[in-house]
Amino acid sequence: MKKDDDYITPNEINKYSYCPYQWYYEKIYGIKQLRARKRQLNEQMGYTDSSKSNFARGIAFHNNHRYIPVGRIIWRIVILLVVAAVLFLLAHYFYGFPLALVQPTSPLYRWLN
Repeated sequence: MKKDDDYITPNEINKYSYCPYQWYYEKIYGIKQLRARKRQLNEQMGYTDSSKSNFARGIAFHNNHRYIPVGRIIWRIVILLVVAAVLFLLAHYFYGFPLALVQPTSPLYRWLN
């Protein structure tokens, strides 16, 4: 046995109640050797690293796939359109630019009618 104690801690009781086999193998081999064996088996089977959290895998996925936050882009387009409208109205107020795109005096207006 790796650990030959005369007493059992509450943590060991908790581990035993969760899984008696896990508790037994930790007592026999130790946690470091079990983790090394698990890593070795996962590499042989071609599994991904199970110690990597879902959050870290999600961040890596979005970085690899050029994730574009659509909400942020739409928000920027809305702001740009509002600024353009305000500038257009200010130009009309100060410089008298026409609000209509086709004026009655333009050749395009005559052609359309």
